[in-house]
Amino acid sequence: MKTANYMVGRVVILLMILQAKRIWWCLEQPCNSLLERHPLFQRFLTLTGVQVRRLSTSMVWFGGPTKKPSWIYSSDLF
Repeated sequence: MKTANYMVGRVVILLMILQAKRIWWCLEQPCNSLLERHPLFQRFLTLTGVQVRRLSTSMVWFGGPTKKPSWIYSSDLF
């Protein structure tokens, strides 16, 4: 669990840097990922100027051998 917290922390720091530089970003997560409920990610979503869109997709739509339902998180276009 400690390792997962480090990973989320690093992702959130990278997302904050991208937001500050007004660089469009996207992040793919499996639908069963706990990222969306993590306190650091939740805090990131409440920052001023941060608007995140979420889209569901399935890897089978792109020729994948399994469904692997996923969420795509994306910054809003600037």
